[in-house]
Amino acid sequence: REGQNIQRIDEAIAVSEFGMLFGKGSDPQMQENFNKFLADSTENGTLERLEEKWFVLDEPTEVLGYDELSGETGTLLFAIESTQKPFSYIKNGSFAGFDVELMILFAQEYGYRLNIEDVSFGGILNGIEQGRYDIAGSGVTITEERKESMDFSAPYHTEDLVLVVKGNASGTEFSDNIFHSLRNSFEKTFIREARWKLLAEGVAITLLISFCATLGGTIFGFVLYMLSRSTWKMVSKITK
Repeated sequence: REGQNIQRIDEAIAVSEFGMLFGKGSDPQMQENFNKFLADSTENGTLERLEEKWFVLDEPTEVLGYDELSGETGTLLFAIESTQKPFSYIKNGSFAGFDVELMILFAQEYGYRLNIEDVSFGGILNGIEQGRYDIAGSGVTITEERKESMDFSAPYHTEDLVLVVKGNASGTEFSDNIFHSLRNSFEKTFIREARWKLLAEGVAITLLISFCATLGGTIFGFVLYMLSRSTWKMVSKITK
């Protein structure tokens, strides 16, 4: 935010992979073709050029259309969410973005026609699971949980997940600050404020209750056992 000293920690804490979703029951040949297209696009630099075009501050002016696609191979129902800029959004009344252009290039190369449907992210996941769409995008991250119920393409884009902190700090300094804060908090809570006494008292009370319960149960059981062996008829009737 403007006026605040915000710094990005360069060391990535995780890596997110993005992939297209294949609908349940979608054509296996189409899936194979798409993954081959991704491999070829990585090798010939197409994916890199798309990243340079769409993942920039200045919005691209040139947007590919998809109305003139041949369609001799068939039509693909492609689901997107049009609020996920720069992956998929609406520009000048048409769908645009990294995922949209990637699908247009794939359709051009393999002879598909595209029918793009704008739905919510929840609608995308639900529609893919039910087989309503052939393929879906919009910057969907690949997770193990999602892979249990749906099929992903090979990753077409990766991003590092980093931390943003207030103030100036390197990754090492940030980690040191965290441990320093935890150490100070522990010292303040347990040492200076003597909270360890409350913990010790709680443990002592728990042990005392456990001991008394065990001892009382043992005594009560022993008494019942002795009464059951009594020769007094009245006592024997009660304990049987």
